[in-house]
Order: sequence, then structure tokens, then C-alpha cells
Amino acid sequence: MTFRESLLKKIDLDRLALRIKRSLSPDAEKLDKDCLRLLMAESAYLPRTLRDMEIYVLEEAGSLPDIVVADRGLGRYRSSLEDVAMRKSPTIKEMISFTNARKILSDADVLVSSKTETLDYIHSHCLERLDLSFTLKDIEAIADEGALALEIRDGEGVKTALMLFAELLGLSQGPAAWREPGWLLYGLQEKEGEKRAVCGLTAFCVHDFRIFRISGPLVLGLEETESMVKKLFTGKKKGDQEGKVVFTALLEAFSAYKPKKSGGNL
Repeated sequence: MTFRESLLKKIDLDRLALRIKRSLSPDAEKLDKDCLRLLMAESAYLPRTLRDMEIYVLEEAGSLPDIVVADRGLGRYRSSLEDVAMRKSPTIKEMISFTNARKILSDADVLVSSKTETLDYIHSHCLERLDLSFTLKDIEAIADEGALALEIRDGEGVKTALMLFAELLGLSQGPAAWREPGWLLYGLQEKEGEKRAVCGLTAFCVHDFRIFRISGPLVLGLEETESMVKKLFTGKKKGDQEGKVVFTALLEAFSAYKPKKSGGNL
């Protein structure tokens, strides 16, 4: 798997983890098992069915299996399959045993984590399985692909290159108030005194393939900023960089953001 492919996989895993986390919130109706299955498919855990439960098991030599139960509790257990089955889905015969009843009522002795703590562990486990080492040539290739996609009017290619640079530079989507229909926005949101500011605002319009970047900070809420942003989107004002040069600027931003050396890791 190339660095580009690994980085896209990381972005997918981050999105899956976020969707699962939302489904674990108190106001969510149920666990998003579809997303959980996709996330677990990238792990070393193997899917199993245990009585009426969907579980994932990681066997390790010399120790008890690591078992994740796919329900709203998202419990992670260090115990035998038989023990987890009895605690989570006991039969009537098992419940009438005093010893078993105590175990059913409290799983603290075998429970490693639950809910978001389990999710965070699995997410990290999946990311650790990715090779995210890179060279500067890997990043240059992403910039070249973005520039070529813009030239041949490949909208998905441009959006993918921008998404990869957003991941590399720690950029988030631009402020909701600035998002115009058809525009994709990225920027680094920072504090500017008591106000929020966006640095390195990069915007791409999928309709006319216009792309621009503003290097300096744009402070939210200032009349001057809001006026400038409107002019940028309507084309009445030019960005600091426009067209394919935007990808050169993003490459330079990354080179300043990361040390220039052979090899690296996100």
C-alpha cells in the first residue's frame, strides 16, 4: 500500500470512528454496527457469533483472548469465550448459580474498557497497522496529482488532493458561515486575540474549477474580513495563490510544517 493509499485509509478510519462515537451518545437510538464492522475489518480482531451476540476476538498466545462485544456498551473483555457468554447472555440454568449470579451482576473483574474508551482503543489499534511513513516525494506526488486533476477538470481528483493536504496540515473545514454552495473550504482555525481566525484558507469551487488560497489570517466577525471573503468567492478579489499554484503553496506549507528529511511518520 502506498503512502497516499495509507493516508486515505486513515481518513476513512477516522470517519468511521467518529460515526460510531456519535452512535454511542445517549441520544442515539442504537450502535452503528455497519460502521463498527467496517472498522473491525481493518483490525486484527476476528468476527464471531457467541449465542445471540456479535463479538470480535483477538487471540494472543499465552494469554486470555481479548473480546469486544458489539452492543451499546461496547465492552472489551479479557476472559474466556464461555465466561463472556455466561455474563452477557446467561441461560436460566446459569443464572440460578450464586457464583454465576455475582459474575452476571458485575463484570468489573474481566472488563477492560467500555463505550468510547473501547472505540478509541480499537481505532488506535487500526491506525497502528497502517504504514504512514513517507518521503518528501510522496507529498510532492500528491501536489502533482492535484494540479493535474485541476488541469483536466477532474473534480474528485482535486477534492481528494485537498483532503489529503488537509489531513497532512491539520486543517479543518472552513467556517459554516463562509461555505457557499459548490465550494469546498479548508483552513487552520486559530485564536486571534479574543476572536477566531482562519489561516491558509483554501477554497475550491466544483462548478467552475476555481481554486484560491489566502496565506494570512482571516479574523471572523470583522466587517473587513467578511467583505473580503464575499469578494473572493465572487471573483472580485484574487487569492494570494490561484489555480495550480495553490498546490505548490500547500506543498511549501507542508515542507515548513514538517522537517525536510527522508522518511517521516504522521
